[in-house]
Amino acid sequence: MISIVIPLFNEQDRIKGNLDAILAFAKKYREPIEVVAVDDGSDDQTPKILEDYKSKFGIKVVTQNPNQGKGAAVKAGVANAAGEKILFTDIDLSVPIETLDSFNEGMTEVIDIVIGSRENPDSKIESAQSWMRETAGYSFTVLTNAILQVGVTDFTCGFKMFRREAARKIFSHQQIQRWAFDAETMYLAKKYEFKVKEMPVVWRHNEGSKVKFPQALIDSLWGLFQIRINDFLGKYET
Repeated sequence: MISIVIPLFNEQDRIKGNLDAILAFAKKYREPIEVVAVDDGSDDQTPKILEDYKSKFGIKVVTQNPNQGKGAAVKAGVANAAGEKILFTDIDLSVPIETLDSFNEGMTEVIDIVIGSRENPDSKIESAQSWMRETAGYSFTVLTNAILQVGVTDFTCGFKMFRREAARKIFSHQQIQRWAFDAETMYLAKKYEFKVKEMPVVWRHNEGSKVKFPQALIDSLWGLFQIRINDFLGKYET
């Protein structure tokens, strides 16, 4: 079985259509799929909508209250996922859910984690982000690789698949609750010697992101130093 973890915060305006698309894909997929939706302290209609989907379609709903951050939401989703493979995706579906199929194929016996990379030469950017987001994303990648020495081309693409063993080990040791959690997961993947494969994606930027500049960038940069500090203090030791 494959688990799809979806972190959510105040997504009442786009949750229905995109959840419908995910469930329609799951229904016809060749392997069983469970959907794990994590409500990260929403104060709009998101909780009510999720309860409706839980009763009608049997999705898992995990609730965090108050809001703790995307990293914390993904961590909670992984802890409640039952699949042998665990994918987390953003609800905006900037990467189409059908991409799960190629990621599933790409996770061979020697690969533990498959991540989307918009920098892959075979990726197709159908709708680009603003120049500010593009610049911030590129800068974050350069700084992350300089500080953490991970060697990943795209940390923040919200489409990543893990084998259950890798996901449980990485996220059980995760410390970063907000935007730098992507960098932390890749740092831990390298630390624990899991094999990571970057794969091309189709990317369609959607408005409505919860990332607020410049605060998110400042928080993320501080998060990189926190990761180094956490490692020095032994918080990632198994």
